[in-house]
Amino acid sequence: MAETRKLQVLKCPACNAKLTYFFAFEQAITCPVCHNRMERPLSQAVDVSMPMRYVLPTMDVEGFKHLMAQTLVDTDYVPCDVFQAITAQDVFCIYLPMYLYEGTYQVAWSGNGANQQQLHGNATGKMAYLFLANDGKGELPKELRDFTACLPYDTEALSPFVADNIDATDSHILTALSTMSAEDVWKKWGKAHTDELAMRSVHAQIGNQKVRKLKTSTNIELTNQGELLYVPFYFTYYTYNNHRYSFIADGQGKHQSYNNPIDKRESSYVRNKRILLFVVKWLWMLAALVWVAYDYRFALGYLVVWAIGKIIVDRVIKQLISRRLKISKMKRQADAEHFRNQD
Repeated sequence: MAETRKLQVLKCPACNAKLTYFFAFEQAITCPVCHNRMERPLSQAVDVSMPMRYVLPTMDVEGFKHLMAQTLVDTDYVPCDVFQAITAQDVFCIYLPMYLYEGTYQVAWSGNGANQQQLHGNATGKMAYLFLANDGKGELPKELRDFTACLPYDTEALSPFVADNIDATDSHILTALSTMSAEDVWKKWGKAHTDELAMRSVHAQIGNQKVRKLKTSTNIELTNQGELLYVPFYFTYYTYNNHRYSFIADGQGKHQSYNNPIDKRESSYVRNKRILLFVVKWLWMLAALVWVAYDYRFALGYLVVWAIGKIIVDRVIKQLISRRLKISKMKRQADAEHFRNQD
């Protein structure tokens, strides 16, 4: 029998984000979206049935910090001082209610090939996906909602859910309410997504053949028709030059979504160097003018000089770009080490 637990729901007065926690508030908390500090905020208690199982997280906060730091280090054009805008205290974990659908699909297809040849076939496949059980606008930040709307499911990740395993006193652990039934989620997103998977299988089977008047008929058999689970995610929001950015990852570190600031000076430097490479690449066309203005011997001589010059310019420019990006990466790496060591 599913366990019932009182969740505490409040709205941040600064950004209107709807926040749901596992515990009653006895101290100040920080909004995970806008970082507004709330002293003893008023909340509403809601009785919620806990799921029987949840996706076991294999990554903790330290693992998330390492993943985020390494990703930003390896991403070109990220400003060297980006980690000065991120603090470890702004990393949050959220257990989202999601429905699990598992099953198989079979799609029969037919169409006309070359010379009106009749083509037909059957494509089959398995599906296992998680869909967010919350469609309330404003209840989740857009970036988090978009990332968690639909994710592939790892069949080895499930464990029995025990509410006491969640630290109910940690204000950095949140959840969200389930606002949709399994049937509604399937009708709204699940079937369309499975139909898309089926069409991909059909096109993979067709390959490079040209098929006109393609007709398909899809049959879906669900072995799990929407089991409610808790699925953990880590996320953080930070502000750089008055713009908000985010980094989100699932609790196993297999999927992530982020946006990051861009160092415009470095981006412009690389772009200008690549424009120079493009110009040098097409300078061979001047050989035609030399041919017309002088003769073919001067044109051939020009092509030889151009080819040698292009090789030298390509090597020098690519080395300059590589050196510039490497120096920036080393600076980010140094700051990342400090960020990882934050408590």
